[in-house]
Amino acid sequence: MEARAGDYQQAATYYKRALDATERNLEALFSLSEVMQRLERWEESLEYIDEILRIDQDNHSAFMKKRALLERDSRWEDLIEVQRAVLRLERDPERQQGEASTLMGFQYELACAALENKELDKASKGFRAIVKENNDFIPAHVGVAETMIAAARHVRRFGITPKIALCSSSQFGNLDSHSGRVARGALALLDAEAQDFEYEGEMHTDAALDPELRDRLYPDGRLTGRANVLVYTNADAAGAARNLLKSVADGLEVGPILMGMGNRAHIVTPGVTVRGLLNTAALAGTPVASYG
Repeated sequence: MEARAGDYQQAATYYKRALDATERNLEALFSLSEVMQRLERWEESLEYIDEILRIDQDNHSAFMKKRALLERDSRWEDLIEVQRAVLRLERDPERQQGEASTLMGFQYELACAALENKELDKASKGFRAIVKENNDFIPAHVGVAETMIAAARHVRRFGITPKIALCSSSQFGNLDSHSGRVARGALALLDAEAQDFEYEGEMHTDAALDPELRDRLYPDGRLTGRANVLVYTNADAAGAARNLLKSVADGLEVGPILMGMGNRAHIVTPGVTVRGLLNTAALAGTPVASYG
């Protein structure tokens, strides 16, 4: 570990020389920020990102990096400001909708933090603003918990006993990250009532798929064997995992499955095969009563 830290320090020296040679060297600033992260010098990493934004105030990549750094420390007010900039820069309508949801999530977290700190007026204003903007707003942890329950139902339709792993960048509470808090909130909701399926979290994907590793990390866990359902706290991670599994696994993909809609409507991807269309049509023809 010491040798690796030394390598990062040497890399930082080289990048600083590049920065001295060209003051507005964005590539060097990004690299320095990354090196500081590897050295766990978070504030210095953030300073380099802020320097990029002083040079290029519309640098989308810099805002995304800054968001990740601020999220690590739950700096909700700063995150809201950054997220508004991300939303302003996003041009794709579908992504805009996702970024708007993320902004609302940060506003919700800020209101929750105010409530915990007994700043009741601030909390009240925050919650009222969220409801005024979207009265259908569902906190992320509630949505994740409902997804896990629905996923268990769907898995049973295929004759499989659900074993659900809730995956996150955090592992059994070791990080106070946004995704970790969402996962722990979802688990608390599930724990509040008796469930008829196995579940555990929050964990990394390798722990979900490797029971021996999981038992070493968390010997008192309630999930037995390898998980057969992976639930993620954000769509990007879920999509990446799905595509990786689809590419390396020697199996047949059925889906995506659109939950709800009375099981009468599903959405297929542009790359769907004839076999995929037949499978989805057969799925849509199955009565919802067979959920069990």
